[in-house]
Amino acid sequence: MSSHALPLGMYAWPKNGLQEKKRDMLYNRDFLLLHYPKTADKSVAVYFCQNFEKPIYGRVSQGQVAEIGMGPDEGVELEVAGSHDNYAAATKVLKEKDIDITALRALLLPVRNPYDLVVSNYFFLRASYEKSPSVRNRPNFQLAARSTFPEFCAQSNMADFANFMPPAADSATLPVELIHFENLAGSQSAILKKYGMQESYPLPHLNSSKRPRNIASMYDEASKLHVDQKMDSMFRIGGYEKIL
Repeated sequence: MSSHALPLGMYAWPKNGLQEKKRDMLYNRDFLLLHYPKTADKSVAVYFCQNFEKPIYGRVSQGQVAEIGMGPDEGVELEVAGSHDNYAAATKVLKEKDIDITALRALLLPVRNPYDLVVSNYFFLRASYEKSPSVRNRPNFQLAARSTFPEFCAQSNMADFANFMPPAADSATLPVELIHFENLAGSQSAILKKYGMQESYPLPHLNSSKRPRNIASMYDEASKLHVDQKMDSMFRIGGYEKIL
């Protein structure tokens, strides 16, 4: 699936926001994969490295290096980096490597129903706070651990997904392919087929989150309104209705 681009504004990662982590930026000579938090980044990153043409380069967290499990001998060169790579950051990184981002065949962006995404993130942060002392000084983990879900929705600043999209000046030449979390395998298989590639490895399912399956039960009217407003760009770009 493709989406129309939106104007780009520089993005600042919030102090109390979605999962504070290093986001995937993977690319080869034809494709760039960027990740918004909690959109199956591990599974999609491994799938990209297994199925897309080598060499593949990336900026990932230390943990992701182990999860991907591939190195230079397999044509995958990964850099451990702590930046939060949206479209502006990716453009800068690629420019430093003499790569014109608009000359790529496509930008790949995973998306997820925002109501489900925020619930998943809330439980991830709470679980991480309990089991990992190293994250307990981070404001967003503290917020989730000490708040009810409605309080979390009210106080958490959420990254604007529009900042992962190309600006209007680039959108005419750089197609965007959305990878829907709700159909990860199908979305990615369709992208490979569309661009004349074959799927060599199936989608792995890594670190599925533990959360209530009835996400509607987590929301009251106020918390739904917070998510509707703060995640508006993902609703709009991903084609999700604001209905629980």
